[in-house]
Amino acid sequence: MSALRLLCLRHPLVIVKQNHLIRNSTLALAPADDGYYAFDIESRILHWYNPTAALIIELCDGSRNQKEISFLLAQLQESTGECTTWIQQALDYGWVKPIDAEFLDEYPSAQTVVDLAWDLREEGEYLASYVCQEYVVELQPEPSTHWRYLGEISHIVGRRERALEAYEKYLTLKPYDAEISLIVVALRDESPPERAPDEYIQQVYTRFASFYEDNMRDELGYNGPERVGSLLDQFLDDTDGLNVLDMGCGTGLSGAPLKSRSESLTGIDLSAEMLKKAETTGIYDILECAEITEWLANNKSSFDLIVACDACIYFGDLGQIIRPANQHLNPGGWMLVSVEKGDLYPFRLSDSGRYSHTQRHIEEIATDTGLEVLDIDEGFLRSEYSKPVIALMVLMRKPFKADVSCR
Repeated sequence: MSALRLLCLRHPLVIVKQNHLIRNSTLALAPADDGYYAFDIESRILHWYNPTAALIIELCDGSRNQKEISFLLAQLQESTGECTTWIQQALDYGWVKPIDAEFLDEYPSAQTVVDLAWDLREEGEYLASYVCQEYVVELQPEPSTHWRYLGEISHIVGRRERALEAYEKYLTLKPYDAEISLIVVALRDESPPERAPDEYIQQVYTRFASFYEDNMRDELGYNGPERVGSLLDQFLDDTDGLNVLDMGCGTGLSGAPLKSRSESLTGIDLSAEMLKKAETTGIYDILECAEITEWLANNKSSFDLIVACDACIYFGDLGQIIRPANQHLNPGGWMLVSVEKGDLYPFRLSDSGRYSHTQRHIEEIATDTGLEVLDIDEGFLRSEYSKPVIALMVLMRKPFKADVSCR
């Protein structure tokens, strides 16, 4: 089955006559693995058409009557009787309709379908949203945002190849989008960069900062700070008065469980917008806007506890963050990092633009760095499109007698 194309009625070479059949303009179509998905915009019902039914819908382009369509199908060795029955069903349901002398079919505006696609997504009707977005790019292929959203919703419903096609089209219109450029690297299964580019982080969180906490906590059920606090309670008991570093502190969610243990709490983050939110909490004694590895390379401070909650997801090889962080960790100090659990050793860039890591990789980096792994806690971190994201919370400790060879 070929990719969807614009309705032939809109093509000047199509001759439209009375009693010819045409697809209803309120029927949004999108290719499925075997046939078409069809979403009736008026009834808001999603259908699936098998290949024959999908072909019938395509043939109902205003240039043929029912007899001519049945004849064409017979040439393809389709059952004429079954096809005639299905055409009648399509007429009864309003999926197709005959053209009469006063025929004037009004297409919905692209913005109307865009709004519907967003509403359906908010309701968790992802497949219907995807079908509507395919119709959007039929109706109005010029705006880059239409292709960006098609890429996103295609990926959500598991149509990875279509997501790549849509994102590549988007990048022809918006070539400097750092976020989508990194996602395309993943979708192409290319070798990923060592870490997410600074431009990617800044772009994502400039957009995300204003609604970050509401989205993460209320909508996605994010529990990273609680898991950090629980792990520290388990192993540090009542230890307090610590000099603490929160790497990738964001708006300060991860700093909340650290405050009671700290004499001094430093937060660093690459997003100035997120740091503005963190500043309003009053949790941190020091806040600095910097990329983590650059800050670690240029700063001389030492800490009793270093935490990276949801920061390692933007790094490939974790050695590039754990090794330099270890240089700032006092003997006997603790380091706690979280990663999204991966199934490809040692790590991979996922289609979300975040890196996932295996437990084996973390353990190897810890051993190589001279850190003792105290605990690896695996569990739910948050939801993503109604699916759970599993994270590993890894607590490590630096021996009191540090091995110089590991420094």
